[in-house]
Amino acid sequence: MSLAELAQRWSLRLRLLLFFLAIGVGGIGLIGLGLWLGFSRSAGDPGSGFLIAGIAAGFGLFGLVAGIWLLFDENVAKPIERLSVDLRARTLAGVEERLDPQPARYLGDLGEAATNLAAELAQARGTLARAVASETERIAAENFRLTSILHDVPAGVILCTGTHRIVLYSAQAVPLLGDAGAVGLDRKIFGLLREEPIRLAHERLSRSEDPDKSIDLLCATLDGKRVLHSQMRLVSSDMPGAPGYVLTLRDVTPDLEAHIRRERMLREIVARLREATTTLNSLLDQPQGADLASVSQEIERLGQWAEALSAGLDTGRGSWWSLAPVDAGEIAEAIRQMTGLDAMTVTAEPLELHCDAYAITCLIAGAVRHIQPHTQPPSLVIRREEQMGVIELGFDGPPPSEAELEEWLSQRLSEGYGLVTARDALDHHGSELELESSANGRSVLRLTIPLFQPERAPLPAEPRPEFFDFDLLDQDVTGVDADCPLDALNYIVFDTETTGLFPDRGDEIVQLSAFRIVNGRLLTGETFDTLVHPGRAIPAKSTGIHGITDAMVADAPDIAEASRRFHQFAQDAVLVAHNAPFDMAFLRRHEVRAGVSFTQPVLDTVLLSAILFGLTAEHSLDAIAARLGVRMAPGARHTGPGDAEATARIFLKMLPLLRQAGFATLGQTLGEFRRYRRLLRSVDR
Repeated sequence: MSLAELAQRWSLRLRLLLFFLAIGVGGIGLIGLGLWLGFSRSAGDPGSGFLIAGIAAGFGLFGLVAGIWLLFDENVAKPIERLSVDLRARTLAGVEERLDPQPARYLGDLGEAATNLAAELAQARGTLARAVASETERIAAENFRLTSILHDVPAGVILCTGTHRIVLYSAQAVPLLGDAGAVGLDRKIFGLLREEPIRLAHERLSRSEDPDKSIDLLCATLDGKRVLHSQMRLVSSDMPGAPGYVLTLRDVTPDLEAHIRRERMLREIVARLREATTTLNSLLDQPQGADLASVSQEIERLGQWAEALSAGLDTGRGSWWSLAPVDAGEIAEAIRQMTGLDAMTVTAEPLELHCDAYAITCLIAGAVRHIQPHTQPPSLVIRREEQMGVIELGFDGPPPSEAELEEWLSQRLSEGYGLVTARDALDHHGSELELESSANGRSVLRLTIPLFQPERAPLPAEPRPEFFDFDLLDQDVTGVDADCPLDALNYIVFDTETTGLFPDRGDEIVQLSAFRIVNGRLLTGETFDTLVHPGRAIPAKSTGIHGITDAMVADAPDIAEASRRFHQFAQDAVLVAHNAPFDMAFLRRHEVRAGVSFTQPVLDTVLLSAILFGLTAEHSLDAIAARLGVRMAPGARHTGPGDAEATARIFLKMLPLLRQAGFATLGQTLGEFRRYRRLLRSVDR
C-alpha cells in the first residue's frame, strides 16, 4: 500500500495530531536554526546562554502546542468525529434518536446545523413513509393472504430455486420434513429429502417443452421415517440457468404400509389356498379313499387361518381412507339437511369424531331413507361411550331384516363417491351397523365411530411472514465465499450463557440461542434455542446473571447433542456473535466429542464496532445498542434469546455502515478484522 493510499485512511484526529506535531517540530527547528545563526556570529560565552535560552524556548513551544492540541482534540476533533458517526448512523442505519448536542457544544453552528439536518432527515423519512403507506398496506395484505392460503392448504408446499434452495415453505411442510430448526429459507432441500428423485424429476421437467407439465414422485426424508408423495411443477424466473420449481408434499407412509399389508395378505391367501387345495386333493386321491380325519383336520386348520386373516383385515381396513376430526354437531346438522326432516329430534354431545364426515352423513341419511315411511320422524343421538362416539338412529316399528340391510349396504354410497358402497364406508371406518329393537316397538340403529385423538401439536394459528422470500429466486447465491457481498450472505447470530467466564478452567454452556438472517432480513420464526446440561453445578453468581438454575437444565441435552443440532442449524452461513472468541471457545472445546467442526467464518460485533466507531468508543453490547437505537425488551438482557436477537438487530444496522466505510465483501471485512484484533485485546461483555 502506498503512502498516499495509507494517508487516505487516516482519521481526522490522526491528521490533526500530525498537523500540530508538525507545528511543534517545525517551531523547534526554527528556534534551533535561529540559535545556530546567532551562535555562529557571536564569540565567547554568550553562545551558552543562547543555547540554554533556545532549549527552554523549544520545550516551552512544544508544551504549548501539545496543550493546544489536547484542547483542540477534546473539543473539536473528537466532537466532529462523533458527529460524523452519529450522522452516518442516522442516514445509513435508520437510527431515529435525536442527536446529543452536548459533544458538539463548542462547534458553534456546526452542531446546530447537524441537529437540524438530522431532524429534517427524520421528517423527510416520515413524509416518505406516509406517501408509500397505502402501497405497503396493499403488499402486506397480499403477503398475509398468501400465507393464510398456504396455511389452509392441507398439503405441504415448498418453492425452490433452480439450485434447490428453499424460497417458500408452508407451515404444513414443517412437521413433514423435520423440526423447525431443519426447515428454513435459503436452505438446501437436499438437507431434508433424498436427492436422487428430486434431481431426476427436475431434469425431466427442465428438458420438457411443455411449461405446464408436472411430475408425480415419491421421495423419502433423510432419516427414512416418512415417505412423501410429491408433485413437482416448474416456475418461471428471469434468472439464467435451471428454473425453480414447486413441490406439494403429502405423507403417504401410512398408505404405503396399509397397501403393503394388504398385498402380503393377498399373497398369503393365494399361497394358503394353493397349499390347502393340494393337500385336500392328495387326500381325496388316495386309493383306499380319503382319510376323513385328515380332511377334517385340514379343514379345521384352514378355518383357523381364515379367522386369523379376518382379524388382520379388520385391523388394517380403513387405514388408507382419509379421516379427519369432525364436530359431532356438524354431522348431526348435515344429516338433518340431507334428509330434509326438519322435525327430526337431534341430540349431539360436544365430541370430535375421527371419520369421513361426508361418508358418515350419506350412510346415516341412507338409513333414514330406507326405514321410511313411518308415522313418526326418527330421532338422532350422538354421544360418547367410553373412548368411542356412538351414533344412534331411533325409529318406530321393527328393524329391517338382515337381508334388507345387506341389500341396502351393497348399494352405492353417493354419486360423488364413485363405486364406493355403504358397506365399503363401514369397512373403511372399521365399524358395523347394529340393529336393536325394544319392547315398546321402538328400534335403534347404532354406529360406532372412534373419537379423534390428536397426535401432534396444532399448527400456528397465525402464519409467519418469514415463510417466504421471493427475492431469493433472483439472487441465488450459494455457499460462503470471500468475494460475496455482505448483503448476500446468510448469517447465524448466536449467544451463549455459561457457568462462568473461563472455558479452559471447566466452565460450560448452559444455554445456546441463535437467529437466522437471510437476504438482509431477521427471521424471528427460524430460531434455535436450547438449555444445555453443563455436567456440573451452576454457581449462584452465574444464576444471578442469566437466571438459569440446576433444576432448569436437569433434563436438557448435553453439549455434544446441543452442538450437533446447532451445527445443522448453522450450515452454509456465517457465524456472528458479540465477543465471538468467548462463545467460540466454548463450542470448539467439544467439537471432537460432538463429531462436528465449525469451519465457517465468524464475525464479531465488538470488532465491527471498533472498525466503525473507533477504538476509543465503548464496545459493550449495551453501548452499541444505545448508539444504534436498538432497544431490548425488559428482562431480555443476559438471556440467550434476548442477547442473540439484540446482536442480530445491531449487526443489521452495521451492514450499511460497513458498506459505506468500504467493506463491501466478507473478505475485506475479515482482512480488517485481523488488523483490529491486534489493537483491541479485550472488551467488556
